[in-house]
Amino acid sequence: MSDDADIMKRLSEYADQLQDAQYKQMREHITTQAAEITRFRARVAELEGALKDAAASVKEWGAYASQYLQDKWDLPGEVARYIAVAEGKNDAAREGKKE
Repeated sequence: MSDDADIMKRLSEYADQLQDAQYKQMREHITTQAAEITRFRARVAELEGALKDAAASVKEWGAYASQYLQDKWDLPGEVARYIAVAEGKNDAAREGKKE
């Protein structure tokens, strides 16, 4: 084999190794990101559940307030907004929020 052919062969092998290393690095990055997404989705589900539980608690505790205070602070509306946020209906929650 000529020197040029040997050099080209070694360069080609080196390029393949680099490409494999780059693909390996990309795969590792993608795998890491996929694990993060899974972790974040689980956390979001946990927080949605906690927010729904909190809304139920507010509704239960608010029942002890007088009707005047429930109306003044719009207890049913507040509970509905918390539930809307927990269910991902953020636009509905923002539209119902009093400024």
